[in-house]
Amino acid sequence: MSLLTGLHVRRPSSLLPFPAARRARLTPPQRAAIVMMDSIKNPQERLTHSQMAHMLGTTRSAISKTLRPQCVARIQAMYPQLFTTSGVKETHEFFALHSSQQTSQLDPEACRAGSQGPPEQSQPQPQPQPQPQPQPQAQAQPAYKTVDFMVCMAEGVCEGVSVRLEVDGEGRVVRGHGALVRALVEEYELVLGCCEESVVVSYEDSDGDRVEMRSDEDLAQAMESYPFGYVRVYVQGRGGGGGSCGGGEWIVGEPPAPTRT
Repeated sequence: MSLLTGLHVRRPSSLLPFPAARRARLTPPQRAAIVMMDSIKNPQERLTHSQMAHMLGTTRSAISKTLRPQCVARIQAMYPQLFTTSGVKETHEFFALHSSQQTSQLDPEACRAGSQGPPEQSQPQPQPQPQPQPQPQAQAQPAYKTVDFMVCMAEGVCEGVSVRLEVDGEGRVVRGHGALVRALVEEYELVLGCCEESVVVSYEDSDGDRVEMRSDEDLAQAMESYPFGYVRVYVQGRGGGGGSCGGGEWIVGEPPAPTRT
């Protein structure tokens, strides 16, 4: 199933909270899985936000943010092949099975029954014949393309910064936000107040609204507004402490303007 590629599912037997220091950012396949799980309407098969968070090793807050209408629409646009009739049916069957397994793990009646003694011995089942293992396919090498970002100065002048971004088989950008931030830091010799996250890059979408880019998904959305390159961006420093990234001071670009994420 293509949806499960890269999807990290925690073992149902692990009931301890996932340590905050080990909570990783949700990947695009995991976000797509959350949307698919939320589309299940059968109460016997549907997972709660807590169960989704437990299965993916994240928080209920991250689940709720992923299920915002604008995020759901963006995920459905990024993975159209998953939201076909056959894709939805196959995904529902998978998570219905996982839901029943997880419920049995948490069922107190099953726990009490297990503590009373071993189950009755059943007749030995015939062992299945081993199936030949499929040969692993060679992993496809990532593809890249160079995009020119026009960094807008306070004086109204724009300077170009070229960045190599990773693209999928259809030429759509899938990764490169970190490369863009590092390129801006090197090009303008920025002194970071704390870390790379203190540099906030924003762009103007097709409606003229200022939108912040904080992830590869945001970068992919920006490329949809500028399909032919020459993305106009603005760079802002944020974070605590001193240095040019402290106190919300602008490093490159215009005075602060209202932004949306």
